[in-house]
Amino acid sequence: MAQANEQVIIRPAVLDDTAAMARVLVDTYRIAHRGQVPDRLLDFPPIQEAYAESERNWRRALIEIASTPQPRERVFVAVESELIVGLGMGLPCKLPEPDFGGFAGEVVCLYVLPTYQHRGIGRQILRAIFQHLAMAGLLPIAIGCLTANLPARLFYEALGGQVVGERIRLEEGMPLPETVFGWQTSEAARLIGDGGAIEETTGPRRMIREELERKAEGHHPRPRSLGLGDSGRTDIARRTADKQISPEPWR
Repeated sequence: MAQANEQVIIRPAVLDDTAAMARVLVDTYRIAHRGQVPDRLLDFPPIQEAYAESERNWRRALIEIASTPQPRERVFVAVESELIVGLGMGLPCKLPEPDFGGFAGEVVCLYVLPTYQHRGIGRQILRAIFQHLAMAGLLPIAIGCLTANLPARLFYEALGGQVVGERIRLEEGMPLPETVFGWQTSEAARLIGDGGAIEETTGPRRMIREELERKAEGHHPRPRSLGLGDSGRTDIARRTADKQISPEPWR
């Protein structure tokens, strides 16, 4: 599926995108988290090595997705004038139980180049991921971000996300507090329903509505504590698109 936002197109990523995707992720990660993450984590490895490893990881992830019948993972990119300016990834929830066991889907990566932020591109990428997760039956949806990342927290709150817990994420042995946001079925429906025209021939709005209604009838979220958990996840600037990829959201 593809979504239009003026000149920006949101579409599934393909193998030819991986070099540009690596640059979007590494560059945005290093700029966005300066002052939130220790410099030694942001500046290593050297930039060219970081690009190369991120590209390899994205390529591996896209090959795995393409080789899987009806894949539940999906990576989207935002394209303007043939330039990739943002990306995001959704998959079955990997957050640890029992604190986050009630969530079926997770957004694990959302980045937009700094010069393209505050134009609604991040919202469009997030909506495309929510649509995919809903059609895959992966509701409700969770997203985690660094607690120090105030712009990301305000972004998710503005889109209807509710704080459902906190945890500690380890980056090269460094503990970093993370806040987890959740969208229950009705909240996800509101975000999906605000999406404008969708270029798709299989009737995704009807399919999403039916899936949301089914989930609403049968879903009873289990109680969750606000305890801290150790995710054991690694720096996505170096481990991008690994199955252990960590969510670092950007508009």
